[in-house]
Amino acid sequence: MTPNPNIVLSMINTPSKFFENPSQVASCPGLRRSDRIDILRSWKHDVILLMKADEENMTSNFSYNLEDIDAALRKEDSDG
Repeated sequence: MTPNPNIVLSMINTPSKFFENPSQVASCPGLRRSDRIDILRSWKHDVILLMKADEENMTSNFSYNLEDIDAALRKEDSDG
């Protein structure tokens, strides 16, 4: 079953609200490969912004690293 397009858009915009870690994106039922890639890219963008904020001594609370996201993206590329 394909998720509602509005839910997919929400997943892309705020992936950490829907997934505990990047590897869970691949196991989400019904997501198209392009949706999974968009979600992971969005998540990577968010982490980069948070890392930049952290470098500038702004408070941030995140527990994801780029390696996890890049590994999930590589898996999507190899599965395609």
